[in-house]
Amino acid sequence: MAKNSVRDFSSTAASNTDIQSVNIDENCAASGINNAIREVMADLKDVSVGTVALESPKFDSILDGNIKATDASGTDTAGTATTIKGGAGTGTGAGGSIVFQVADGAGSTGSSVNAHATAMTITDDGNVDIAGGLNVGTIKEATGTTTAMTIDSSGQVSMPNTVEIDAWRLTSNFTTDAATISGWERTDDATFAYAGTGMTESSGVFTFPKTGLYKVTPQVEIITASSDTVVTVDVDVSSDSGSNYDRRGYLNMRGGSGDADGGSAMTRSILVNVTNASTFRFRLVTGSLASGSNIAGNTDYDRTSIMFERITDAQ
Repeated sequence: MAKNSVRDFSSTAASNTDIQSVNIDENCAASGINNAIREVMADLKDVSVGTVALESPKFDSILDGNIKATDASGTDTAGTATTIKGGAGTGTGAGGSIVFQVADGAGSTGSSVNAHATAMTITDDGNVDIAGGLNVGTIKEATGTTTAMTIDSSGQVSMPNTVEIDAWRLTSNFTTDAATISGWERTDDATFAYAGTGMTESSGVFTFPKTGLYKVTPQVEIITASSDTVVTVDVDVSSDSGSNYDRRGYLNMRGGSGDADGGSAMTRSILVNVTNASTFRFRLVTGSLASGSNIAGNTDYDRTSIMFERITDAQ
């Protein structure tokens, strides 16, 4: 085989009988030696500038240089990937890690070479160990499309896709007994804001924007007629799209206040483990609400309201 580049050279000396078709076999012409040396020099230059790539080079160290793939040429041509591999083990033997080391400046002046220290190690199981600080502004999910976390210059951490907090209020008095309380609106005062997607409500039934462990806190103001001895409000949760409800608690008021502007406001908090956002529901249901009694509401400020807060992931 003609030896047209360094890649064609043989590690068996006797097999190297030509260079770029210049004969260097036994008893070759003396003029061939001159030409052969020139061809070797040309071949080495091709390797030096990257015209010819080495097959599996090994280094003790690389001094004053870069490791990079060949740049592309032409219009809209993709670049070439650079792969760095740790040595593969055999059988149950662990693979080699990829170790990055740096040499930080010493604490005092001097001419001695500073020692290297490991800054990052990628182990054979894919774990990344970082010895120093990790400076990060944005962390995205696996596809790199959606931002999962941001850290600003003051160190403030924001995780917009995990935070859910929302508040709703009853817009007017509700007077129907044994019924799901309806007539809700999201609080809309100028000083109010909610975070995340927020809850969805239809006919008094609330659905959750995503899975998670939620703290749900209804505050109910009950106005009782003087003849009404007790009014209850059930706190219900469904995990099967409303086919069945679990009463998680209730709020009640005993005795009549007889005061249209008064009554009692009661609060109860429950934790709801929303494992499927498409099937979980929340509602408040009245009980023993006699004529003249009501669940107080107002569109301008909170009388009866509900706070929804996602605490963490579903358990």
